[in-house]
Amino acid sequence: MDINIFIERRKSLKISQVKLCKGICTQSTLSKFENNGRVPSLSILSKLCARLGLSVDDLYRNALASTTHMRNVLNRIESELMMQRYSDVGNSLDEIKVGEIKSDSQEMQYFYEKGLYNALTNGKTEDTFYYFAQILDNLDENHRTIYSYLAYVGLGIVYSRTDQKNKPTFILLKYLII
Repeated sequence: MDINIFIERRKSLKISQVKLCKGICTQSTLSKFENNGRVPSLSILSKLCARLGLSVDDLYRNALASTTHMRNVLNRIESELMMQRYSDVGNSLDEIKVGEIKSDSQEMQYFYEKGLYNALTNGKTEDTFYYFAQILDNLDENHRTIYSYLAYVGLGIVYSRTDQKNKPTFILLKYLII
């Protein structure tokens, strides 16, 4: 939710907090929303937004746009990986700031793509392990998503490229075979 959309609309209409919340909620409730991000009930928020000529959905506009954009970027990177366009992959991955990723699923996709790119381009082994560990140890500790399995496959690629042929078999037996 982008509270700034709400605040900017209120200020552009030159409506004080007291005037906006009259008959809907207390000024304290509105202040906590605008200053601390404490979201009031949907009923109250809907009424406040309506008074400003907004809908509650309007407050999510930027978040949805950024999530959709990130999904498109990550999917494009995945296609570039499949087409072995590694220079494009590297450039695209470098443009992404992890802190801007809004969902765990997209963050796992990012770390998987970063790790796979590193593994396939003979990047630093410790960096590749770090990227896959973000999935296995932080984002999907219970190993319930496809990204855990993909991270294990990525680790197998690293081991096979570093002439540690017995370790991919160990990973497959331990984690992938049910």
